[in-house]
Amino acid sequence: MIRYCICAWGGACKTLLIAVERAQRAVLKVLMFLPYRHPTTSVYAKAEVLSVRRIYIMETVRRYHRHTIPTLPLDETKRVITCPIPRVRTHFAQKHYSARAPRFYNALNKVIKTRKFNHHQLKRALIAWLKDFDYEGTENLLNIAK
Repeated sequence: MIRYCICAWGGACKTLLIAVERAQRAVLKVLMFLPYRHPTTSVYAKAEVLSVRRIYIMETVRRYHRHTIPTLPLDETKRVITCPIPRVRTHFAQKHYSARAPRFYNALNKVIKTRKFNHHQLKRALIAWLKDFDYEGTENLLNIAK
């Protein structure tokens, strides 16, 4: 299962994640009886499945919402509620869950106010939000977390 501990290994470098995405695409094409050269974007759309990177973003935001958001103080005076982002010094630390999760959550919170969502509402909103992204949009979202 791709989701197993993805919050830990999903922050790996892009070249390692591409290998996992290729395997995911190959399995989807075999299951759907599609030719080898079938376009990738239509494979995910037909199967109604998120790519590995989108699953990483979704599971990271869900875990952050479940464990951290209830412990943060709620300041209703702010127009846009943002989560504090820890300061990190190294490039390696920038890819860690504790540095990326609040950035993903803040990016989502700009579009959809998710502070008071329960887990099911958040999951539905996340899937709808992530399905709108193309490859470049997903890469840009992963790059804001640097």
